Amino acid sequence: MEHTDLLIGYYTTSEAADYLGISTRQVSAYCVKGRLDAIRINRGWMIEEESLVDFKHTPRPRGNPSFKKSPRDPCNCSAGG
Repeated sequence: MEHTDLLIGYYTTSEAADYLGISTRQVSAYCVKGRLDAIRINRGWMIEEESLVDFKHTPRPRGNPSFKKSPRDPCNCSAGG
């Protein structure tokens, strides 16, 4: 993995996004949530190399884990009023 030499052992948001194959916005969101170990520099993030490698090689469930299925009858119309 090639990167700029801003900080040894750290990668920019853009470099991390390229490495993980996701958007820079998603990388930033993972940093905010603490899913990636990173330090905030000005308006950007510098992500630790070890955290990045661990994150890439850790299997994660697909989809949106916070998505909740809506009930079949959200207005409770079948309750018979």
